[in-house]
Formats: sequence, C-alpha cells, structure tokens
Amino acid sequence: MNAAVEAARTGEAGKGFAVVAEEVRNLARRNAEAAQNTSELIEKSQENADNGVSVTEEVSKQLLSIQESSKKVNALISEISAASKEQAQGIEQVNTGVSEMDKVVQQNAADSEESSSAAEELSSQADEMERMVSELEAMVGHSGGNERVSQKTSQAGYSGRNYNRMQKTG
Repeated sequence: MNAAVEAARTGEAGKGFAVVAEEVRNLARRNAEAAQNTSELIEKSQENADNGVSVTEEVSKQLLSIQESSKKVNALISEISAASKEQAQGIEQVNTGVSEMDKVVQQNAADSEESSSAAEELSSQADEMERMVSELEAMVGHSGGNERVSQKTSQAGYSGRNYNRMQKTG
C-alpha cells in the first residue's frame, strides 16, 4: 500500500511504479495464499503421520497378539504330539500283552490236549488193570482173594473209580 500512495504523489512518473507496486501486492497475496496452503498441507501431513503412527502401533499390538497365539498353538501341538507318542507306546504295550496272552492261551490249549490224552491213557490203563484183576480173581477164586487184591491195590496207590470197580467186581 505504501507503494500505491507514493505512486499517486509522484504523478505521471509514478505510474510505472504503481504497476510494479500492484504486481508486488499480487505476488504478496499469492505468496500468503501459498503459505496458507502449505500450512494446511503440513497440518494434514502431520495428521496423516499421527494416524500412521496410531495404525502402526495398533498393527504392532496385533502382531504381538498373533505371535503370542502362535506360541500357544505351538505349545498345544507339542502337547498333542507328546500325547500321541504316549498313546502309541500304550497301544504297543497292549498289543504285546495281547500277544503274550495269545501265547499263554495256545500253551494252555496244548497242555489241556496233553492232559486229556494222558487222562485217556490212564483210563485205558485202569480199564486194562481192572480186566487183569478180574482175570486174576477168576483164576484165584472169589474166597479170600478180594482182601488180598484190595490190600495190593491200596499198597500200589490205586484209589477212586478204578478201585471201586475192583471192589464191585470182586
């Protein structure tokens, strides 16, 4: 403004000065507008930077939470793996026990078959012995013979069914 006042006082010679002063004013106004725009852009940039910092902090918190969750999942997987190994060992022990029981059952079956065979053989021998005693009694006669046969079978350790048979036949 001072330049406009000076140009008006100088008259015709100041017209050029007035044009220059007008241009200076326009430049000053544009400079003020640019400064204002720059200030607004700086404020917006500061807000965006602050928002970026907030978002970065939130992302950091979320990443830490994800990391903690990942650690928990890894721990659970390790526990599941250990439990699976224990179960596998337990199953192996059960299988071993079942195999051993199968062997015992097979051995018991074989022993039972052997015992049955031995019982049949003993029964056959007892029947043969009974037949022989009957023949002997027939040869010796019935009087007084039963007592001697009874004494002999008692001394020989025969008792039970076969001994009772010998008593009945005599």
